[in-house]
Amino acid sequence: MRAIFVRQKKRPRYLFRHLLQCDVSLGAAAQAAYCRRGVWYKSNTRGLTLAYPNAWFHERLVSLWTSWEQFNQPPKLASGQTLLFDL
Repeated sequence: MRAIFVRQKKRPRYLFRHLLQCDVSLGAAAQAAYCRRGVWYKSNTRGLTLAYPNAWFHERLVSLWTSWEQFNQPPKLASGQTLLFDL
């Protein structure tokens, strides 16, 4: 998920400024923003993991399984009824 975020910041200076706003140190922000090794490597640098830890994603992402269960609840049967087909 961090790699997707890095791709949204097209220029390194915008990523650098954003990381500084997220209270990342100057050195870690510069190393993350101006790294030329690629998006996947950059997403695992110290600056981005400090700005966006795993807990940050855990708070904001929605589980597809829980959403599916919420919208597709099993039918409620009266006493003595049975389902012919299990969907």
